[in-house]
Amino acid sequence: MFIYDGMSGADGVGRHTIHNNVLYSAAQIGYGIEVRDILDADIKNNIIVGFDKSIVSSTTETFSEDYNDIYGYGSAATSGFALGAHSIGLNPEFTNAEIGDFALQSASPAIDAGTNLGYTVDFAGNHVYNGSAPDMGAFEHAAISPVPEPPAPPAPVPPKAPDTGLATVLSNPQIILAGGVIITGLLVTIWRVQYRANKERSHP
Repeated sequence: MFIYDGMSGADGVGRHTIHNNVLYSAAQIGYGIEVRDILDADIKNNIIVGFDKSIVSSTTETFSEDYNDIYGYGSAATSGFALGAHSIGLNPEFTNAEIGDFALQSASPAIDAGTNLGYTVDFAGNHVYNGSAPDMGAFEHAAISPVPEPPAPPAPVPPKAPDTGLATVLSNPQIILAGGVIITGLLVTIWRVQYRANKERSHP
C-alpha cells in the first residue's frame, strides 16, 4: 500500500487513515505500507504479515502508528520511525491465510488488542466490538450478527361453517353444500333443498 500526496513537506494534503486492514504476503518482498511526503497519517489496528519491510515512512510531518500486529517480515518491521508502544509482533493466527480466510482463531493475540476508533461494524458487516477492545485486522472474532426481526404471525384461519346436513339454494344463485362449501354456476341435483325467497318449501 503506497500513500503519496504528490507534494512534499507542509504542502502535503489531508489526513490519511489506515485502520483495521489485513495486508498479507507469503513472499517476504516489498513493503506492506509506504508513506511518503504527506501531511498526516494515522495507522492503527492493522495486521501486516510477510513483507520485507512492513511499514516504511519518509514523511517529516505528523505520523501516528500504533496498535498494529507486524509479523513475519523479512529485513525490518519498520523503517523511518519507531514502532508504537501498543503494536505487537506475534503470529495473528489467521483461520487459513493461504486461501484468503483472514478471520482470527480463538487463540489469536490480535483479539481485543486494538483500540476503539469509533467503528461499529467490521469488514463483513458484523458488530464491533465483542470483548474488552476491538480486534486488530478486518474481522472481529466471534462477531455477533444483528438479531433478525421475528417472523410475522400466521394469518388467522376463518372458522368453519357449521354442518347442518342440508343444502340451501340462495337467491344469488349459489348453492351452499353441507360443510360450508360454496359452488356457483353448476347444475347440482340434491335431495333435500330449502328454497328461501318469500317462503320455504322442500322437495323430495
